[in-house]
Amino acid sequence: MKIQTITPVHIGSGGDYGPPEFYIARVNERHVVMRANINQIFMMLSDELKDQFILELEDPKFKLQSFLMKVKEELPKGSFGKIRLYYSYMGSKVPENIVEHVKTAHQAYIPGSSLKGSLKSALLYDMVDDDSISRVETLIRRGRKGKPEIRQWDSQRFVDSLLSSNPHEAPNTSIMRFLQVTDTSPVKRMSIHSVNSVKVNNTGWGWYKHSENIGTTYLETIGTGNKLEFDMNFNQKERVIKKLNLEYKEEYLSPESVLGCVYRFSDDIIENEIEFANKYRVKFLEDFYEELQEMNTPEGPVMNVGQGTGFLAKTIGLKVKRYDEENYTQIYDKVREATRGRSYPDEFPKTRRIVMEDEIPMGWVKVELK
Repeated sequence: MKIQTITPVHIGSGGDYGPPEFYIARVNERHVVMRANINQIFMMLSDELKDQFILELEDPKFKLQSFLMKVKEELPKGSFGKIRLYYSYMGSKVPENIVEHVKTAHQAYIPGSSLKGSLKSALLYDMVDDDSISRVETLIRRGRKGKPEIRQWDSQRFVDSLLSSNPHEAPNTSIMRFLQVTDTSPVKRMSIHSVNSVKVNNTGWGWYKHSENIGTTYLETIGTGNKLEFDMNFNQKERVIKKLNLEYKEEYLSPESVLGCVYRFSDDIIENEIEFANKYRVKFLEDFYEELQEMNTPEGPVMNVGQGTGFLAKTIGLKVKRYDEENYTQIYDKVREATRGRSYPDEFPKTRRIVMEDEIPMGWVKVELK
C-alpha cells in the first residue's frame, strides 16, 4: 500500500522533551529543532564546565541553547555534529514542551496498530445496519445513584457481535484476525507543529483556552506531503473461514473492499465536517473539507489516523446520527453523563484539533494500492 500525508500526523510515544534537551539551528536555510544528546555534551565538557552544567540543569528555566552559546568556544571542533540525535523542521514558533512521535532509530513511522484501528473503525461502520443501531441505547444502563453508565464488557460484546460469528469466542472468531497490517516505512525528518482546539458555541467559534492561556501543544509530526508504504495482508483460508461460520463476512477480506469501506466512512465524516464548519462559520475548515471531498475516491480514499481524529472517526456515532438525529442526541447526552459525569446541551463533539500554522485538522492521509 502507498500512503501520503495530507495533513500532519502525530502518534504519541508517551514521551516529551523541553528546552533543556534541544536547541534551534539552521539547515539548508530552514530553522530546525535539534534534539541533543545530553550525555555526549557532558562528556565533552571540562571538569569545571561539567560542574557548571550540572548546576544550571537544576534551574527549571534552564535552556540548552543559551548554555551552548556560552561554552561553544570551549568545545572541541565539530562538537555540534556529534551531540545531535536528530532534527525536525520547525513549522511553529520556538516551541516550549514538545510531545514526541513514536520512532525507530530516531525516524518517525505510523504503527500498524494505528492503521489497523482506523481500518477496523471503517469496517465496523460499514457493517452497522438499522437493527444494530436500534440496540445502541440498550448499552447504556442505570448504574449507582441512578446515573447512566456504560460497561466496557457490554460495548465490547456489541462490537464483537458485528465483527465475529460468535461474540462469546471473540477475538478468535473475528474477521479482524484475518487482516494483518504492518508498520509504515520510516520518515527521516519530522516537523514540529503547534496544535490547538477549535471550540464552538451558539455565537460561533474560538480557540480553546485552559485558564487564561491558549491550550496549545507542540507535537513532533510526520509533516504534510510525506510518502510512506505499508503492507496489508489477507490471511484467510477457505477451510478456516467456513469452520468459523464467517462466510457472510468474507466479502470484506479484499483490498478493494477495505478501501471501499474507508471511502464511504470518510465521505460521511467529511460531509458532517462541512455541515459543522458551515453552521459555526469556521471558514478555513469548510474550505479544507470541500477540497478533501474531491480527493476522496473509492480507489484512493482518505483516512483519519493518529491524534486529532476525534470521536466520530473512532466510533459508529455518525451512523447513529444519520439514522436518527433525535435519538443520537438523547443517546450521546447519556454517554457524556456516563463517561464524564455530567451532561450538557452543546454540540457533540464540539471541538476539533487544528494545526495552527496552516489552519488544517490533524491526521488526514490518502491510501492507495501500490
